[in-house]
Amino acid sequence: MKNFLILLAFVVAICVSQPVNNVQRKNIAGQSPGQVFQGQVPVEHVQVPVGIISQDSEVNPDGSFHNVWESENGIRVQEEASVKLLRDNTVVQTVVGQVSYVDPEGTQVVLRYVADENGFHPEGEHLPTPPPVPTGIARGLEWIQAHPPVEETKPLEETPTQGVSFEANRRNN
Repeated sequence: MKNFLILLAFVVAICVSQPVNNVQRKNIAGQSPGQVFQGQVPVEHVQVPVGIISQDSEVNPDGSFHNVWESENGIRVQEEASVKLLRDNTVVQTVVGQVSYVDPEGTQVVLRYVADENGFHPEGEHLPTPPPVPTGIARGLEWIQAHPPVEETKPLEETPTQGVSFEANRRNN
């Protein structure tokens, strides 16, 4: 009888609960889908599988590889990696690659990059660039470079305790 009551309570709980489709979903920022705040651009996510048109990939035992693929939606990826030994016997991998796609406005975006022991170095017309250095600051930097500071060396000055030993001072105190 006790097992029957537990089973009955379980079945009732399942029947009374809301369907999974009515669960309110939120993104990482706690926003409901479609909710847009000032300064944000609405983004609609369409979950349609995208096929791969072509792919060529090879991974070698030493860590070098090449990877080239293109998808149905126009994304193209090409990257090559090599491994080298630095002077301090550190093994590093260098990856040179390129990714291209068409953005929502129809513009072709191309990102070229190198990743090596010095970091990740992307290049592309779509990446932000720093503003130009103001003319006054540029002139100041040129002047500083043309007139490096000179360190002055001063001769050692004689001190009033020169010639007096510490042992003599201790005995007198």
